[in-house]
Parts: sequence; C-alpha cells; structure tokens
Amino acid sequence: MSLALYCRECALNFESLPEKEKHNEDVHYGFAQPYPEISEKEFELISSWNTHKLVHHCPVCFRHFRVINHLIEHLVTSHPIRCLNNPLAQTSKEVVENYWKLLDHVLPGERANSMRLWKADTVSKKCPYCPTYNPALRLTYNHIRCYHHRRGNNIPLPAYEKYLRWKDHVENLYPGQLKKMDEEFIYGHGILDQPQEEDFDAIFLESFPF
Repeated sequence: MSLALYCRECALNFESLPEKEKHNEDVHYGFAQPYPEISEKEFELISSWNTHKLVHHCPVCFRHFRVINHLIEHLVTSHPIRCLNNPLAQTSKEVVENYWKLLDHVLPGERANSMRLWKADTVSKKCPYCPTYNPALRLTYNHIRCYHHRRGNNIPLPAYEKYLRWKDHVENLYPGQLKKMDEEFIYGHGILDQPQEEDFDAIFLESFPF
C-alpha cells in the first residue's frame, strides 16, 4: 500500500494516481485530504499493528490518541460522515462503522462511556447564559465572568438557576476546578487581597471592577 494511492476517507487502494484522482473528483468533489499523521513507512506497517494500537489511532488521519474519548471527539467533529444531509462531508460511513466495531471488540463498553464523557465535557464548555461555545473550560469560565457577571448586569433568576446547574455539572465532572479558577482570577485581578472563604459568585456580581 502507498499513501499516495490510498483514499483515507473511504479506505480504498488504487492502482494508479490518475485512478485515485478520478475517485477524488467524482466522490470528494476535488477535496484535498489533509496530510496524514503518520509517515509512509509507518503506513506500510499498519497491517502488522495489533488491535490495541489500531484502536488508539484515528481511522481517517491515523492521528494517535492516548485517551479514547479524545479520539471519539476528534472522529465525530473532524471527520463527519458523508450522507444525503451532509453531502460535502468526506468520510464514508463504512470507515467509521468499522472503527466502532473494532473499538467494541477490543474495549467493550468504552464507546458508550467515552461518548458519555465527551457529551458531558461538551456541556461544560457551553455558556449557560448564551449560545457561546469554547474549546476549553477555562475560556468558557472567563467568558461567563467577564461578559455575564459584570457589575450592574441584571441576570434573571431562571438564567442564574441555569448557571447554577451548569456549575454543579462542572463540579461533578472536574471537582475543584471552578474554585481554583475563581481564586486565580479574583486574586490575580486584585479583587481580593487575601485568600478567604467567600461566595465568589456574589463577589463577581456585586463588585466586579469594570
């Protein structure tokens, strides 16, 4: 096998470059695949990889992931399945389904657990007040504190209750992280001089200095 003659979106090998280019024009609308995450030499050895090594590599770009739920998030978001509702997506359904079968065989139950963790992590990165979504929890935290929890903001009770539910969700998912970010933000910005046990939400809502 050769990377130059292999369609990673469809898991197909071609005899010649013109044949692959025709496939690319007919099926992928001329879409140029991103450069793979492995070398030609590594690609030639894939057939000798054991299943545990295979299951930690993206089936499309061959990127390695130590944590399975990170791989699942990458696969779902970076390689959407080509279908009638999304004809410009590039990855064939068979490539993704074959990976799910391999994952279920090698690590039974990991797919459901990883999907649950990924969805829970996605909720933690979504602002509870507005549609803003950030790639990291800290960015969502900063957005909430700097945009919504400003002095003088009149936050309706239902919206604030939604924030409290988000806060409980994040605390269950990442115990202690919000308190740590609160302390770093408040003491780092000089809102309080000395560490103390405080209602940080009240501090932000009542005395945020801008």
